[in-house]
Amino acid sequence: MLGDSLRKLIGQITGKSYLDEASIEAFIKELQRALLMADVNVRVVFDLCARVRDRLKRDELKGYTKKEMFVKIIYDELILIFGEKYEPTLEPRKILVLGLYGSGKTTTCAKMAHFYKSKGLGAALICLDFDRPAAREQLSQLAEKIHCKFYTYNSPSDFLAASLPKSEVLIFDTAGRNALDSALIDELKRIDAKVQADEKFLVVSADIGQAVKKQTEEFDKAVNVTGVIVTKLDGSAKGGGALTSAKTVNVPITFVGTGEKIEELELFDAKKYTSRLLGFPDFEGLMEKVKQLELKEADLLEEKLNFRTFQQQMREARKLGPLKNVLGMMGAHDVPDTILSKGEDKMKQFDVIINSMTKEERENPELLKQDRNRMLRIARGSGTSEEVVRELVGEFNKMEKMLSKIMKNKNLRKQFEGMLKGGKFQI
Repeated sequence: MLGDSLRKLIGQITGKSYLDEASIEAFIKELQRALLMADVNVRVVFDLCARVRDRLKRDELKGYTKKEMFVKIIYDELILIFGEKYEPTLEPRKILVLGLYGSGKTTTCAKMAHFYKSKGLGAALICLDFDRPAAREQLSQLAEKIHCKFYTYNSPSDFLAASLPKSEVLIFDTAGRNALDSALIDELKRIDAKVQADEKFLVVSADIGQAVKKQTEEFDKAVNVTGVIVTKLDGSAKGGGALTSAKTVNVPITFVGTGEKIEELELFDAKKYTSRLLGFPDFEGLMEKVKQLELKEADLLEEKLNFRTFQQQMREARKLGPLKNVLGMMGAHDVPDTILSKGEDKMKQFDVIINSMTKEERENPELLKQDRNRMLRIARGSGTSEEVVRELVGEFNKMEKMLSKIMKNKNLRKQFEGMLKGGKFQI
């Protein structure tokens, strides 16, 4: 899937100790391959990668390390091709829904009616599919399920838009075909002229592939599409073509179908969706938290390390959110959940252990290192064991050795400070 490929790529980038021009170019080619395999339009892919390459040479993102900058640029550019967050107008309106057979159009009509009802609006479903008798029955059953009004007609000539309620969201289901032929185009044009819809949403399936570009352009030419709804996004191994189809006609992705249930329709938010693809539920928030943590870690170079300051650093790290997201940002995406859970629990244990120390012990670690009786007392007070207390001391010693090495090596210290404080670097 596209998300798997992108998360793997991000892991390779963040796991790299140094990014030179050769490795950057290799990563850009991997990005191209991932997007093309997901059926993103070829022209869109090449344009995106060209912008990534150009920004890496031109931009200077203050406060970001080189690897963070690369990941941030990929994030920004993906948002650019997916579009913005869709903000629906929550007032009575007419929505014409279009699409070919197999796109999930009729079910999507009902999902939208359920969505608007959940926002406190009245909703009605109108069947304007005059070719498929089962379409009327299906839409009628869905309307009954979500408790909304249902209207149907025998032919286009029987349909009178003026007879419908004006105080509700009216959702019109139209006929589909295996392909957009001249007969369907003519029918949609006649319906469009009668309905005078406020919105015209094209429903496309995530598994359609690169053919979606031509399909979207043809529907837009026929009735001036105002938005795209992507269905079956939860089960498609690709989806890139559908997700970028809206860009070809400069309209937004409005909703995405995430499952079969009537409530499984989400407003599309490019930032949230891209964050999920990259493996970070809140990418921008996580990046900001990482920068804040790095600046506080830099203070360790100026302040003596003891159990008090060690505890502060653990608490700041936990503020980043789930350990899985933090490790993912460092390139470790495949750590088993059992280990991640153990890591979270261990940090909590260490926090309790330090709280069980006296103020003198927190300020002077040597007291604990030299006295087993203190360890036993702290273990009893924290409800843990001597073994876990010794494990905490071991982790503390590793941190102490690392900082000592940095402090003694002026060049290494300078690099470390520059990295943590977002210093400049050369591409």
